[in-house]
Amino acid sequence: MVVCLALLFEKLIAHDWVGTTLGFLLHACNMTTLVVVPVAVINVKHEHIGPGKATIATFLYTLLFLKLWSYVQVNHWCRNHHSTCRRAMRCPSVSEIQLDKVTKKKRKR
Repeated sequence: MVVCLALLFEKLIAHDWVGTTLGFLLHACNMTTLVVVPVAVINVKHEHIGPGKATIATFLYTLLFLKLWSYVQVNHWCRNHHSTCRRAMRCPSVSEIQLDKVTKKKRKR
């Protein structure tokens, strides 16, 4: 469920339906839930779970947290890179094209 929510949040951010600040807050709440809920369940049901299973569950949820954090960060970096590349790309003006033609003709002579 948490993984699907992370994917949904990324889709919303990618399509500009949610801003990056709100998206960050949604991811933060999602990942906080991912870490806190298993620990709370283990503390409440500790006599039924045992220390071995609790350790394995905590390890797996921590691993999932780190994977999701990496996923969110990489998508953030890709969005930033994509937006800066869009701003940097521009079409040459007519005067630049004409200038290139003139300088090529001079080089041929």
